[in-house]
Amino acid sequence: MLNEQVSQYIPSSLTDAKQTSSALFASWARMFGKLSLSVGARYEYVDYDFHVNGKRDEEASRRDHLLTPDVSLIYSFNDDAQISLSYKLATVKPPYSQLTGSLSYTGLHEIEGGNSALRDEKMHDVQLFGLWNGFMLQTGFTRSLDTYAFVKQLYPADNLQLLMHPVNIDVSALNLYLVWSKPIRCWTPNATLGMYKQWLTLDNTSYKKPIFSLIILTIHFHCRMAG
Repeated sequence: MLNEQVSQYIPSSLTDAKQTSSALFASWARMFGKLSLSVGARYEYVDYDFHVNGKRDEEASRRDHLLTPDVSLIYSFNDDAQISLSYKLATVKPPYSQLTGSLSYTGLHEIEGGNSALRDEKMHDVQLFGLWNGFMLQTGFTRSLDTYAFVKQLYPADNLQLLMHPVNIDVSALNLYLVWSKPIRCWTPNATLGMYKQWLTLDNTSYKKPIFSLIILTIHFHCRMAG
């Protein structure tokens, strides 16, 4: 820090991060008449080594053994009707820019930084899809454990300073879409009704108000009249 006043509360530091990972994936699929089943699994070993000023940070450094399954079921009634259900568990790693422990001066009363203690996100995803006689239903529920959000917190300094950095949070989200589309003579009307709702609490404030959407489109095709 070249600014002597700022360097009093933002110390300079040298960080170094190294990560070694290996993964193995296996899948199996089979048909049982009109029922299709697919099962998969992924194993990953991760060794994350984080140093600050040449010293290993034990809180941020970690070794993980991750097993993530993937299951899918599809049943076809006929060419115009089918239903499918799937579940998968995914691991989402935060980018290095959010893991760095360094701080940056961005304004008179604001500092930005990362969080070397951020954990990997575990995302559970369930999807349901249905198709019948011009109607299409698509719904999904996602439960994210240890995803991250940016918050502002007081930072100890002689004057007022706010630190904006990422922290781990848990959030759930539900999306539901019903689509209808069917050719009628020279027209193909299309209507989509959607809803999105999340369950998130941050700093004792709840964010769970649903969002609704309605889209209506009509596509016209030129038809030849019989003479």
